Amino acid sequence: MKILKERSSHKVAEYTARRICNLISDNPETVLILPADKTSLETYQILAKKSQMRQVSFNKVITFNLDEYIESEKLHRHMKENLFSKIDINLKNVHIPNGKAKDLKKECLSYEELLARLGPADLAILGLGINGHIGFNEPGSEYNSITRVVDLKTESVKAITLGIKSILSSKEILLLATGNKKADIIDKMVHGPITSDVPASFLKQHPNTTIVVDFDAGAKL
Repeated sequence: MKILKERSSHKVAEYTARRICNLISDNPETVLILPADKTSLETYQILAKKSQMRQVSFNKVITFNLDEYIESEKLHRHMKENLFSKIDINLKNVHIPNGKAKDLKKECLSYEELLARLGPADLAILGLGINGHIGFNEPGSEYNSITRVVDLKTESVKAITLGIKSILSSKEILLLATGNKKADIIDKMVHGPITSDVPASFLKQHPNTTIVVDFDAGAKL
């Protein structure tokens, strides 16, 4: 596991966007796992600008989103508004769990099988919750978990999420954290044990994980 400290959240976004663009340059059919979170918004803004300036093409890129709320298209809309409508991606290559599926168990299985068929992902971009969750894998999520429906206790709703095992199947993982509110959990993840109480700690078992933090989030490292 590598740790990269950047001066600011903008520098974290620049590094992440640059890594994505480099992968696409090497392989136009790059497979990405993407989050729909606030931390990645600046990365998406940079990617959109690069796409519009024709510095990178997403025409053949394949994406899988980490999660979606049940009975909702909230994260679909988030991704469309902040990334997919602003780049030259083929929407047939965009994959997001269907939270409105009639058979949620079947939807989870189909999503997992699709990732296995089109993947493995070349790169997974992850945000980090203050309780150590990645995707919607909350504390208590096990190492061998795959795509499934989960209860989000803090929001009193359900969601579909890629599991820990699904995420760890990626060739490379970037975990992004910015702001002083993330300093404690970054410290706990890096210096503490590997445990389901801190799902992000499982990333330490992956051979190609990089934690990218700004100075505030990395203050205790």
